Amino acid sequence: MTQTPDRDRLTPLLKLNHVSLSDALGLETILHNISFTVTAGEFVAVVGASGAGKTSLLRLLNALSSPTTGEIEFAGCKLERLPVLTLRQQVVLVPQEPKLLGMTVANALAYPLRLQKLPKAECQTRLACWCDRSGSPTFGWSAAS
Repeated sequence: MTQTPDRDRLTPLLKLNHVSLSDALGLETILHNISFTVTAGEFVAVVGASGAGKTSLLRLLNALSSPTTGEIEFAGCKLERLPVLTLRQQVVLVPQEPKLLGMTVANALAYPLRLQKLPKAECQTRLACWCDRSGSPTFGWSAAS
């Protein structure tokens, strides 16, 4: 049985249930009892003052950190049960201050697509499309191998 687009849109893609995070020593609570749901197609902005826990929250979503308490689900599966590579093919953390790790801009943009094992031609097509939509230069995608 296939789901209707409206039903897919309402199905939780990401769900946090009473998630808390403490520092490594357990002395300070960084995030306390966070619960929210994100459905497919929804856009979410994380805003707050410096030190409010935005980056800590995003690190939890990409399994770079683990919650002290609570559960995180992605596509109906508990985050700790998903293979990290599978998760990171779907959930990409884009830091506030980009670090290219020795890559060109084209290679850094192509990296998440390569993790999905997409053919080079498909990567080039997708990157060119997003550059066109955003009004960015194309950077010569032949270098994004």
